[in-house]
Amino acid sequence: MPYNDDETFRGYPIESLANNTSTRINWPVDDRVHFLQHAARYQITKPNMVDCGADELYTKLRISARPEYYKRVVGRRVTSALVYLVTEKLRKSGLLVKTRGRDQITGAQIEIWRWPSFTRNWLVPGWTGNQDAPDDWDGELREDVPGRRASTPSPVGRGRGRHIKHHGGHVRARSRESGNMDSDERVQAFVDNLAQASRGRPRARSMAASHDDQLSTPVFGFI
Repeated sequence: MPYNDDETFRGYPIESLANNTSTRINWPVDDRVHFLQHAARYQITKPNMVDCGADELYTKLRISARPEYYKRVVGRRVTSALVYLVTEKLRKSGLLVKTRGRDQITGAQIEIWRWPSFTRNWLVPGWTGNQDAPDDWDGELREDVPGRRASTPSPVGRGRGRHIKHHGGHVRARSRESGNMDSDERVQAFVDNLAQASRGRPRARSMAASHDDQLSTPVFGFI
């Protein structure tokens, strides 16, 4: 990873980042993993959530001890990166799930983007950026509160407890301890699996998959 000092960030002069908006940061793979973990920890899904836990992310990027001007300049690029990640990349890849809900103030029906339950496993130390869903994932969505810092799951008993299961545009709650699915649930799950396969939802890649993934395609076309 390129060295940082008070004049540069990841090899880019701070003044160039401040004054030249066309200068694009080629984020190292480790940084991309930090972005994914951070977005998953706070379940960030929209631009007005990207400030959640910003100090924590700055610490991981090793800029929290830098001068305020430095942090403002780099912080703008970090914000742009997170907005792109959650509003473009993760939505279009199919990783974030669109559901229906109601506005807490007006009561109007709105679309809500949700994080799959398996993304809590991304918070475990040593996660390398592999976004593949586990083979046994059946559409469960996370129940922890978006925008609030999620705790790191323990290796033992990970994934247990009450979950939300997504089916055909609506959300159903159930418990893992409730036993096997009934016949209707099995049929619905089978139909959902067929629908997902027919849409050709690509399996997510490791963040270190290839040179092309890292540099040429807009996987992390961060500004």
